[in-house]
Amino acid sequence: SKPSPLNNSFNAPGPYKYELFAIMIHSGSASGGHYYAYIKDFKSGCWLSFNDECVVRITQEDIQKSYGGGAYKTAYPGAYTSSTNAYMLMYRQIDASKNTLPITEEQFPDHIKRLILKIRDNEGNHSRDNMDLTRVKVAYENPRKRTIKSQRLMLFNNSTMAETLQEALRVHHLKGLVPIERCRLVGYDSKAQTIERSFEGNDDKTIDEVMSTLKRCDGLLLEVRDEGDVFEEYLPQGVMTKVYKVDVNNRDVEGPLSLRANLSQTVAQYKAVIARKLRLNPKALLLGMTVHKDNAKLLQNEEATLGEENFIEYCKVFAAPTGTSATTSTTTTTVNEDPTEWCNRFRHFIQRLDHVVSLYLTLPSMEQETLESLSIPRLSKDALASLSAAIEQHQPLTTTATTTSGTGTTGDSNSEDSSLSDNDRTLVEDDNVAPTSGKLNGDWYLNNGTNGFRDSDDEEDDEELKWQENLQHCKANDYFFKVTPLEATIKASTVVSNGTIDTNGTIDNETTRSSSSSETEKIIQILVDKRASHGYLKYRLQQHLHISMEYFKVFPSASICPANESANLLKELEYKDDENLSIELGRVLRKGEYKLNVHYINVEEMTEEMEKTPFLCSWIVRNGQLIGQIKTDILAHLATVGGDNFKYGHLHPNNCRLRRKGIKYLWSVYKDDERIGKDISMPTNCEVFLQEVEDLESVTPNSINDVVMLVRRWYPTDMKLGKFQEILFTEKLELKELLSSISGIPVENIEYVKITQSSQRESVLQIHNNLHWVSTPQHAEDCTSYTAGTLLYYRDRTEPLKQLTSEERKELAKKDIRSSSTSSPRRERALKIYLDPSPKKSDD
Repeated sequence: SKPSPLNNSFNAPGPYKYELFAIMIHSGSASGGHYYAYIKDFKSGCWLSFNDECVVRITQEDIQKSYGGGAYKTAYPGAYTSSTNAYMLMYRQIDASKNTLPITEEQFPDHIKRLILKIRDNEGNHSRDNMDLTRVKVAYENPRKRTIKSQRLMLFNNSTMAETLQEALRVHHLKGLVPIERCRLVGYDSKAQTIERSFEGNDDKTIDEVMSTLKRCDGLLLEVRDEGDVFEEYLPQGVMTKVYKVDVNNRDVEGPLSLRANLSQTVAQYKAVIARKLRLNPKALLLGMTVHKDNAKLLQNEEATLGEENFIEYCKVFAAPTGTSATTSTTTTTVNEDPTEWCNRFRHFIQRLDHVVSLYLTLPSMEQETLESLSIPRLSKDALASLSAAIEQHQPLTTTATTTSGTGTTGDSNSEDSSLSDNDRTLVEDDNVAPTSGKLNGDWYLNNGTNGFRDSDDEEDDEELKWQENLQHCKANDYFFKVTPLEATIKASTVVSNGTIDTNGTIDNETTRSSSSSETEKIIQILVDKRASHGYLKYRLQQHLHISMEYFKVFPSASICPANESANLLKELEYKDDENLSIELGRVLRKGEYKLNVHYINVEEMTEEMEKTPFLCSWIVRNGQLIGQIKTDILAHLATVGGDNFKYGHLHPNNCRLRRKGIKYLWSVYKDDERIGKDISMPTNCEVFLQEVEDLESVTPNSINDVVMLVRRWYPTDMKLGKFQEILFTEKLELKELLSSISGIPVENIEYVKITQSSQRESVLQIHNNLHWVSTPQHAEDCTSYTAGTLLYYRDRTEPLKQLTSEERKELAKKDIRSSSTSSPRRERALKIYLDPSPKKSDD
């Protein structure tokens, strides 16, 4: 047939012609990939590939490879390849009157040419500067926090040591706080935490020259000396030592003092340094050190070198004054006995100190208000006196808490909420609480809803016996233990312009006065034999914290507080020397105990923002307890703390139940007749809901096949979801019939879909057409995919879908974005760019 005039008109060429001159390509997926571009050179007609750092000529075949798919190798020669490419084509209209070639450099105006020369000259200097730069890691030990922090300095290779010191003070925020005359840099190995050497007289030498003299390390340490003190020279052959001041008669120890010693030093020279640091008379000072296998020796040969005395890194050295001629008022030991006998006692005493480590413990707020909010009773004065007496006599504590009806009065409150239980309140008011004396697990739970159920009674008795034996073992071995309060430190940085800080962590002038008491934290130093158990450490801390060891946990500051530390009580201390520890207040979970974080929920009031459910309290339960009794106890506690106007005062055992929290919504139903540990297993810290239910019996499962589910109706004409509803899916009903009974939708028109619980919300725009709606009949006994807390959407399949305008669609999309960002905020992902510095091969 003849072509129609309309087709001829459509196929006729138009007045404009275009040519492809650039292709912008992204190779990879939406989560990462590589950008590059093909651009045509109008002068030569060749295509060029602009790929990060290089520009290369390409062929038509390279362009075809960029289409993706197949076994082609892309123009990007790196290891990152993808069969999925996205690209944008750019065209230029062909018009001889408008098209021009790019201007060349020879055609630039004179002022542009001069600017180009200047830019190129600066680029050359910048490249040379980069080649002349060096990175140096400088560490500094904060005397207040007792932590070592490292900062990297970017320096020119020709920077002097004096300039490097200035920069180190700046990056560690010490400039203006510490006089530079009291600071210096020394060679330092941050991994081994050892000093290699100092650099006396090298202030004018370059950092490159100084760093080349280091053999074992590649970093520096910023040292700050006390006012009036002098820096010691650190020779390459040296070791770090820990020096303790010892009072032999009183069996007391102070320190340690970290002191670097040169192996070429004599004992006399080393003793003189110690005496100056401790402000003692070197002529009335005796040194001793521990050696292998708990042995000790006295350093009485003052002409011997430290190398000959076998000094090693971080060896323990003990200094004992032997007379009353000290240079200060420091108390010294007067020797009224035979010197040989005194030396023997000194040597035997320091043998016991071979395993001593120094720990720094940051104390939490111990205000009465804080303790009451955590239901923690203080130890009474009589209890503290009894505890101190038992420790001094190295005998087990005999004063224990009296018990009534099987419930001990050691303050074992179940609640960790904002008030005390009746027992705990009495204990605080009467001030008669006794400390824990090795009784880890009392019989308080016998009348606490367990009905005599004790599934691990024998194990608990064994645990009690082991703890008692461990405590007696630590006491019998007389493991050293000493607590020294340190000065309160500033938590926040409140240093003013005219304040200075010394190496003891104290701030002069206006600094202390500008800091309120709420901005300070107390730190204590603990000297303890690391062969002692973790439980013994807590046992001894009771008299310093004035609370029972069952109400606090001790753990390294750099670690997460353990959920249950009962397994660690019998283990030896594994802390490193000078380690920082923290304390968490709160009832410590015993074996077989669990902590419930209880939130309130009512399905009729549920929304997508499940993170906003009201928190009620924390509650401790243990194996063998009945859920019904736990629920009753929680309700009684809430009524006690809530008062007359309590928001949840209408709750009672017949209109609420406990539910396990799922990924987002409700999960397992805890029935009143179930027992912890027997019918129910739970993690140490468990999130639960106290769910208010109007008709509890109608949604309580009675059979193993019964499933409590959440459902929501989808309304296509309104483009919205209805409220949450809770149903009991039993074997007596078919699922569609059950949904029909609560909605009024005819059974034959019911469609439903199972929604996977996740932190992400379903988009309203995708619910109707993008979900797999089914109408298959379903019975409880035939279904294994439905569990407690399953969420279903259901709809009337005959209900028409609303036709949205563009504005309505945009508004719904905005709501989805706001809901998603509120319920599950995500961090923005940066674009991944893969670089390949390898040159392009000729066969590519």
